[in-house]
Amino acid sequence: MQAGLGLLCALLVWQIATRSLPAFLAQSHPHAALALRATASEPQLELAAKAAGALLDDSVQLMDVGAAKAAEAAGLTPSVQATAAPLASNEQIRAWAAGAVASAPLSARGLAILGALDAQAGDVNSAERFMSAAAARSLRERAAVAWMMNQRFHAQDYDAALRFADALARSSPQSVQIILPYLGHMAENPKSSARFTELMKRNPPWRATFFDHLSGNITDARTPLSLLFALKNTKTPPTQNELKAYSSLLMQNKQYDLAYNAWLQFLSPEQLAKAGFLFNGGFDFELSPFVFDWTPARGKGLLIDRVGRMENAGGMALMIEFGGARIDPVLLTQTLMLPAGDYQFEGKYRGDARVRRGLSWSVRCLGQSATINAPSDPRFGGQQPGWTPFSFTLSVPATDCRAQLVQLQLNAHSPSDTMATGRLYLSELKIIRQRVAGASEGSQAQ
Repeated sequence: MQAGLGLLCALLVWQIATRSLPAFLAQSHPHAALALRATASEPQLELAAKAAGALLDDSVQLMDVGAAKAAEAAGLTPSVQATAAPLASNEQIRAWAAGAVASAPLSARGLAILGALDAQAGDVNSAERFMSAAAARSLRERAAVAWMMNQRFHAQDYDAALRFADALARSSPQSVQIILPYLGHMAENPKSSARFTELMKRNPPWRATFFDHLSGNITDARTPLSLLFALKNTKTPPTQNELKAYSSLLMQNKQYDLAYNAWLQFLSPEQLAKAGFLFNGGFDFELSPFVFDWTPARGKGLLIDRVGRMENAGGMALMIEFGGARIDPVLLTQTLMLPAGDYQFEGKYRGDARVRRGLSWSVRCLGQSATINAPSDPRFGGQQPGWTPFSFTLSVPATDCRAQLVQLQLNAHSPSDTMATGRLYLSELKIIRQRVAGASEGSQAQ
């Protein structure tokens, strides 16, 4: 009986020493683990992964030479052209990885390492077999999925390329920067654009990032607009941030007309009906993050918000409350798209704002410093308990002034001039056209 128990204990110790203990020691002491059991998969995989880290660190590095040239031709140049020297010889890494796969055939990492070694050696067919098997076993195997995305992309198998790109972005958000050039190309390529649009309609978690990084990843400014239109009537329509990202790109590239027309397309019917030369002049709508709406200043000592007009049921006004701290002198801006001609800017204000040098309105051609408006009322601001009308004129030149910027600012000559207290209320702002450029003096005002 005792002999039997002794044998059982010996077997148990042997199992622990040759199976459980090697697995336990795999990460911290892989060589010791292999000494206990030479065929253990965990320590072999650990040694292979550490030694092949340079091969697996950045998935773009796994592109073979032919794919890299094709990527460069398509504007998808790898971020790193050559991998660092491994910590062990390729033969030793292959032996460890092969041993790990032999003991654990479902090891996605082991298969990916073997694929990376073959890719580095130029054996693309063998590399694809290993990488495909690794990706099939786990879409979280970043290197394998990235390599397969690249291979399928250059084989013009865009359905597969998109599947791998989507999987990689979901499982490894830090890889999105690598994927974006591929996504941009597939969004624009007629062979893949429809499939890409369908994927975007499902609102993948990387959709916002795609729109945030349009610059450098697309070549046609109309591509994002087509995508946004396709998303417009879905369950997940474009967000304001996605629309703003596109609008900002157009404005940076001075494509003002396209930016303005795209913005109009996504206004509500009520907003569109009131979109005149000046938008939201009655502050009927919540301020949006677009340059064609009012952009208020932010900061300590300043509060700008919409409020109801008590004397006008349903009417709205914009309140600017000064807290006495130094603030940015520019309080409010809006980009305009006025055709050449003469205009009058009108509005009403009231309040008890105490500003050292007062406030003023200015209008200038976008990108230029000289104003194109007559000075606004020098009494603007100050103690006005009742609604007081104000107006000024402006003339938009026929050249070099496709877009304009209107802004309300403090008349500040020094930092001390930017300190203000009290409140200012604005309402019923509008721009009226007086004369179209080139029209006769007797033309009727519009």
